[in-house]
Amino acid sequence: GHCLGVDTGAEDLSLCTANEDCRIRARDCCECGASMSHDNLIAIRTDAGADYEDLVCDPDMGCLECAPEYPADVEAVCDEDGHCTAWVIPPP
Repeated sequence: GHCLGVDTGAEDLSLCTANEDCRIRARDCCECGASMSHDNLIAIRTDAGADYEDLVCDPDMGCLECAPEYPADVEAVCDEDGHCTAWVIPPP
């Protein structure tokens, strides 16, 4: 019954070799209705959604289905250390 922080950059769920391996995701268990502010977005491997949910969601919790709309100025990239990271695109 204790909350723990999850460092996605230290977990296998963020390992990558190319930008295409990564996707943006809200930190919350359920993305429907989650804040899409820059500080609430992370990047994980495209196939690691279920693994992330296993880490952060209550096993008895269900989420509504939706297609989250992420800010256009945030993208998921594979960083030099081989982990996905959320990158805020600087304005022109």
